[in-house]
Amino acid sequence: MSAPGRAKQSQASKPVRRLSVAARRKLSRLLKQRWAQGKMKPRAKATAPKRARRMSQAARNRIAAAQRARWAKVKAQRKAA
Repeated sequence: MSAPGRAKQSQASKPVRRLSVAARRKLSRLLKQRWAQGKMKPRAKATAPKRARRMSQAARNRIAAAQRARWAKVKAQRKAA
């Protein structure tokens, strides 16, 4: 049972929050002041996603060679120990 004068709401929905006209005006004025002071940053507009950076084949070969050298060093230390 709900209290008299209240609309029934399901548990999943949130209660509707209504502001008076005066409260909306006050909130709008305060937000405009914050924007003017630079305390709030505007949302970035949807831009195209950045393109993936491609690595050259030579760069990948250098990285792979360096990794093989690191593993060879680790294996050599294990063998010596």
